[in-house]
Parts: sequence; C-alpha cells; structure tokens
Amino acid sequence: MQPFALRTVISAIIPAILVVILLALLIAQQFQGNRISHAHDPLVPLSGTPLSALPDLYPVKSTNGVLNLDIDKLNQAVMHLLSQNNPKAAADLIYIVQANNTLLMLDHDNKVSFFELVEKYHYEDILEIRKHKDAVFSVYTDIVNGIGRTFAGTGVEIVLHDTRNPLASIIAIQNPISGRRLGDSTTNFGLELIHEYAVGKSRGVSFISYGLTLADGRDVKSSTIPIYDPRFGLIGFICMNIDVSKLDEPQSQAALSFLENFAAVNENTKINELIDHSKRNG
Repeated sequence: MQPFALRTVISAIIPAILVVILLALLIAQQFQGNRISHAHDPLVPLSGTPLSALPDLYPVKSTNGVLNLDIDKLNQAVMHLLSQNNPKAAADLIYIVQANNTLLMLDHDNKVSFFELVEKYHYEDILEIRKHKDAVFSVYTDIVNGIGRTFAGTGVEIVLHDTRNPLASIIAIQNPISGRRLGDSTTNFGLELIHEYAVGKSRGVSFISYGLTLADGRDVKSSTIPIYDPRFGLIGFICMNIDVSKLDEPQSQAALSFLENFAAVNENTKINELIDHSKRNG
C-alpha cells in the first residue's frame, strides 16, 4: 500500500476514534451528573479563580523542560489565599499539596499557615478531596484503558491527565509512543494548555488534530479533550497522540503493521457464545 493510501485510510480512522472517545465522555459526564444529583451534599461550583490562572502564585514551574514544585511560590500562594477569598484557587493549592506529600517539604511556620488555609476554607478532611478525585477519574480511566486496548499495537497513544496535579498528571495511558508512564508529569506544552483553559471564562473547546513533534523528531497527530467537574472546573485531559512519522516511507513496515494491528481482533469464547446465542434467538 502506498503512503498516500495509508494516510487516506488512517485519516478516515482517526475521526472514528474521536467519535468513540467523545461519546464515551458524554456517557461518563451523564453518569457523573446522576451520581452528584443523588448525593446528600450536591457539589456546588466553587467561586473564585483557578490557581493555574494566577501565574504569580502558581507553584508548578518548568526548569530546563522538567516540571518541579516551587516551594517559595507555594508559601506565597498560601499567604495570599489566607488574606483573600478565593475558594477555587485554595482548593487547587490544597490538592497539589496533598497529592505530592508537600507538607514534608515545609518548615513548621509554613505548615501552620497551610493548616490555617485548610481551616479557613473548611477542608477539615483533606482526604475527601482525594476520594472525590478517585471517584470521578475511575470512569474516565476505564474509558481510556478500554479504547486504548482496542487499538493496541497501532501507535495510537491515549492518555488521561489529572490537570490539577501537573507534577504527576498521567493516571492512565495506553500504547505509549513517547516513553511516558503512569505517574509521570505533564509536558511543558501540557502546562501551557492548562493555563490556556484556566483563563477562559467558559468551558474550553477541544483541540482536534494538531501537529506536534516529539523530542526524537517524530511527527505526531494529536487531539486534546478537556474534562470538567461541576465543582472544581477543569480537572483533566484525554489526549490522543498518533505516531504518523513512518507513513511517508514507501512500503513502510511500521505503516503496514499499523493497519494490521488496527484490524486485529482477539478471540473471546464468552463473546462468541453470546453471538451464537443471539443468532439462535434472532
């Protein structure tokens, strides 16, 4: 198959994958909404500005392409939020601290200030933040893992990011093409996307089919779909990255392998039994 034909086939496949992801997201959001509507304490949207929209206070920074936590800026953010009323930014800061065991890095006075912040914004049980995160992301994790495994071996990477903790943002990944693993941080570009969505006055749109180049020079076709929570706003991304670097090579084995793996199916005895049963009863 010639490169042009391969590109044509794959260009037709990609929208189908995106449709599957978007439909799955709609189902997940409906599920989340039903869960919240039946809760004893509905999750009312927090007022204020996301912490990532406040660059002078945001404690995650990039140094030579590596994300790290700026403790000085974190302490400044704590003091600022003690003097101001910004529940959303405070929730984001508390989330970063508890998700990265940051209390171990603080001296006594700054620990006291942090717990004053927790008390001010009524986060007596910080573990509730983590429980809420786990409940929300469990649905999206299943979606990412299920869709990713469907396209195993194709060079279609699907990643679930926790955008409120860029330092360890990857909480699900299938078919990695860039060497990333669970628990890895987001990239500099991912951090820029978080800031971009944070400054918007409404829900941001998805970025579909844009080009990126990996550190090793490979071309990637990418899409980013934001995930929003009724209480905290932007909480995550589902990203799809497709390695298209080999598609221009004549008779590329990598390209042919892409299509072979895309068409591959797994034998499943239980599914076969259900199909046979449906035919008999049809």
